[in-house]
Amino acid sequence: MLNQLMSSKKGDVFQEITKENIPPANIPFIGFSKEWIDEDFNPKGTRECFLNGDELYYSPKWCNYHDYWQTVECTPTHFMHIPNTDHLQIVKP
Repeated sequence: MLNQLMSSKKGDVFQEITKENIPPANIPFIGFSKEWIDEDFNPKGTRECFLNGDELYYSPKWCNYHDYWQTVECTPTHFMHIPNTDHLQIVKP
C-alpha cells in the first residue's frame, strides 16, 4: 500500500520529510504516516497537515469517543503538495 501512495500516474508524489526536504511553513499539505493507518477511519494513513513557525506539525484527527475533530501535533513521515484547483470549472447539473 505504501508504494501505491508514494507515486501515481498523475505525477503526484509523496516525498520523504528530511532536514533538507520539508514542506513550506503555514501552507497545508497532505501528510502520511504508517502510524495513522486505521482500517475504519483512515485506511490510507493520510491527513491534511501544516507546519507552523515553531517547526511543529499539526493536523485534524477524528475523536471517535466524542465525535469531533481535534487539532493535534503530529509527525508525518512523507508529504505531498495539495493540487491547485484554481483552473477547474464547476459544471452545474
